[in-house]
Amino acid sequence: MKNTTYENLIMITLDCVRPDFLGCYGNPRVSTPNIDRLASRGMVFEQAISQAPCTWVSHGGIFTGTYPPVHGLRAPFDSISGEVQTLAEVLSGHGFNSAGFPANSLVGSSTGLHRGFDLYFEDFQGLGESGTTANRRNPWSRTMKEAGDWLEKQKGRFFLWLHYLDTHHLPELDLPEYYKKEFNRNWQFYEGKISYADHECVGKILYMLEQLGFSGNTLVVIFSDHGEDLMDDGCPRHNGHLADSVLRVPLIFASPGGKESPMRFSRQARSADIMPSVLGLLGVPPSPSMEMDGKDLFEKTGNALPFHQDSNLAYAENMVHGLAALRSGEWKFVKGNSETALYHLSADPRETRNALAGNPLTGNFFEYELERISRGRPAAPLAYAAGRHWTMERDRTGHEEYAETLAALKSLGYM
Repeated sequence: MKNTTYENLIMITLDCVRPDFLGCYGNPRVSTPNIDRLASRGMVFEQAISQAPCTWVSHGGIFTGTYPPVHGLRAPFDSISGEVQTLAEVLSGHGFNSAGFPANSLVGSSTGLHRGFDLYFEDFQGLGESGTTANRRNPWSRTMKEAGDWLEKQKGRFFLWLHYLDTHHLPELDLPEYYKKEFNRNWQFYEGKISYADHECVGKILYMLEQLGFSGNTLVVIFSDHGEDLMDDGCPRHNGHLADSVLRVPLIFASPGGKESPMRFSRQARSADIMPSVLGLLGVPPSPSMEMDGKDLFEKTGNALPFHQDSNLAYAENMVHGLAALRSGEWKFVKGNSETALYHLSADPRETRNALAGNPLTGNFFEYELERISRGRPAAPLAYAAGRHWTMERDRTGHEEYAETLAALKSLGYM
């Protein structure tokens, strides 16, 4: 794939989608033929790790290639630091037309995620679960129409980001009856929502690309912002911890009309690796002043794809709950305000047994590395500290805005 330079880029966020609920990741129950077809023509990462189980924090890393302590979008009312560049800003500087379609106002322009986009479509409507202004949404049918109209006008290189939210634990506003009948009703029809997303989102975008003649020269990246904890009470959530169920995400790089040999990677990758990787695949150099935590996953060294030591350690944080973690392919170290834990993932994939007491040297190594990564830039604050539990008391800039945002966050499971 690295031998090919693509003209255009489409990035699709499938919100809350776990990789083990896609056919190309081995799930026989959920029908995802369009995603599977893309995966069969591209690069699939089987251990991709998000840097946060919160939509806005995760996208901060995806669109800057940096960890939360650097990009600064760590908690509600935060915005991306002016010290980092966004993917859209870099591509704009190289002549790309760009459009972003955030699905709700929690990833709206107040976060700074709009920086660099020529069009950032925020004509939100009051369709959020909470019914508040802070959680207004773009209906997917309208997003598709606006995105299709924009695509038809493109004559040069372009970058399009689409955020599909209807896989989130929201009321099934638009889920057709077929998907409710065909798939288990558990977890708010989670399986049916994913299958419908494959048809309604990915399938329709691929059809548009084919009709417009963009299939052969466009890179499509499919990913999720975070996973989902499918709880026994039937209510899915994703923000109370840093378990793999909420951090592991699908990550697929492919060209719909490409002829590259498909590859699958079992080694760990990170959401922060997406930006440097797509820049490499587009043949766009980052500016000399840029310092990203992510690495180009396809940058060749000789005849071999690279193995970045930094990529083998994935940082994640949950500021709302005062948690930070460092994960390798074998171990995960989690530090919170009240507890520190080490999990041996190969022997304990559900992360139920704290192995810290029996592995003190391993624990010491991870704690040192966690603090080193957290302090990796002089301007970056420590990602965790004893007693530092983020609260809504800070940055309470407007009582009405505060109340609405708090209600939206609670309704979406972030508080």
